[in-house]
Amino acid sequence: MAKIIALANQKGGVAKSTSCHNLGVAKAMDGKKVLLIDLDPQASLTIMCGMEPYEGRFENNNIVRIFDKKKKNIKDCIFRVEASGIDIIPSNIDLSLKALELVSRYGRERILKNALADIKDEYDYILIDCPPELGMLTINGLCASDHVVIPVKSEYVCYRGLDSLMQTVEDVKDPANGMNPDIEIAGAIVTMYETIVKDQREVLELIRNKINVLGIVKKTADTYRAVADGLPVVQAQKSSDAAKAYIEISNLI
Repeated sequence: MAKIIALANQKGGVAKSTSCHNLGVAKAMDGKKVLLIDLDPQASLTIMCGMEPYEGRFENNNIVRIFDKKKKNIKDCIFRVEASGIDIIPSNIDLSLKALELVSRYGRERILKNALADIKDEYDYILIDCPPELGMLTINGLCASDHVVIPVKSEYVCYRGLDSLMQTVEDVKDPANGMNPDIEIAGAIVTMYETIVKDQREVLELIRNKINVLGIVKKTADTYRAVADGLPVVQAQKSSDAAKAYIEISNLI
């Protein structure tokens, strides 16, 4: 049965999709069967995997269809990323409209969880790239997951935002809410870290005092160099510091 991990942060620009991509491929390189789920209407993870969100084969088979009232077979929405040896359920901007429709849906928090019940025995890991918000899409990601990993930059505004996200996880975990009492926060990944910046060093210590830090990924061009080819840094630049950091973090989750 798959271990399901949500990567979540309501703050954008924290390398959430990049982290999801690299951790997933690192697990695949270790011989695990991995599924990535792009739960973000911006479809950054989809694009990072070398896919065009509106390419014909994805148009009617993507994460948007999982949230249709007429349930679609989730297996029809899974595509192989041959270059990296992973599977992905792609996304596109239509997901933002679908999210608005969820407000009036019964059981709306558990739609993704129910869909994954059909396939979770087929994977070792399922990683969910949540959108940069704390709305119903992220709630679906949290309800479906065993653990949460929080990518965060060592900036004060990002640090301050941790409280809201951690409270949201606690709300999902609260048995009184009937959503997902078993979910746990695995820890944070500090991304785009610059050692020479004093403010970042100070914020890093604040983050360490608030949450378990799984690892630190330094700011480097290597992380983004092969994105256009659909390759994450753990695959394209294996000897880089960023690749080594992501591989070490993947061993902890």
